[in-house]
Amino acid sequence: MRARNITFPSDLLWGTISIYKDDALLIEGVDYARTNNGTHYSFHITYIHTAHTLRIVGTEAIPEFPLLIILPLFMIATLLAVIVFDLLNTIPSQRLHRR
Repeated sequence: MRARNITFPSDLLWGTISIYKDDALLIEGVDYARTNNGTHYSFHITYIHTAHTLRIVGTEAIPEFPLLIILPLFMIATLLAVIVFDLLNTIPSQRLHRR
């Protein structure tokens, strides 16, 4: 048997937290022990030593990137690119016409 300790900040995941080993739901108190010191969750998982995939899922988490902000950011970036492109192409042509 092998034991693994996993610790992460409490403000990263919260709500109902589930642990899966190779896509099978583990049972708290049977397959693992969970502790929380107020700032971090710690999980002590015991398993037979072979290659496994552990996945920790919370019902609430820090969002990676709000979807509603992607479109406005893309529009602003495109507008800035057009303005810079236009300025770079306008300045040389203005210099040619002055001579």
